[in-house]
Amino acid sequence: YLFGTVHALPAGIDWMDERIAAALASSGEFVTEVKTGPDSGISAGFQSRATLPPGQSLRAMLTGDDLAAYEGALASLGLPASAFDRYEPWYAAMMLSLLPLMQQGYSAEAGVEDTLEARLAPQTRHDALETVDFQLGLFDGLPQESQIAYLREIIISLPDIKDTLDAMVAEWLQGDAEALAALLQEGE
Repeated sequence: YLFGTVHALPAGIDWMDERIAAALASSGEFVTEVKTGPDSGISAGFQSRATLPPGQSLRAMLTGDDLAAYEGALASLGLPASAFDRYEPWYAAMMLSLLPLMQQGYSAEAGVEDTLEARLAPQTRHDALETVDFQLGLFDGLPQESQIAYLREIIISLPDIKDTLDAMVAEWLQGDAEALAALLQEGE
């Protein structure tokens, strides 16, 4: 079975039905994008890849309008300007894209992968298409200018990020792959 998933959802979204439960129960292997959970290495991976070298600061990398927009975005989320000073621009962008969703009730625990993983039979093998280290390496390997451009794009999209994801989740729940693809391509 191939099942498109949403990594984070608001609690209470009712998407699990008998067909999905039966498919999961009859599968001997469960494959996700990456493995999550306490032993996944996510925290250690972020710590080792996302932290800037001593003496460097994210805000020192930004100038003029980028710095003002970044500090404004942090303030809009109730964070101090120094919140991500010790981190690479890609990490700040990632956190800025997640925080408004978390503040509005989205969580990975309510997301599809975590929900399905919690229902796996003990004998079901769980594999992943990629490792956490590989995915983090993609971001960390970007040139600094590209990381800052990514941060800039997230800041611009920040006011609409929840509405955009809400629309994507609605199309996902309806199973409308064409409408979902159109929404995903709007940001490109």
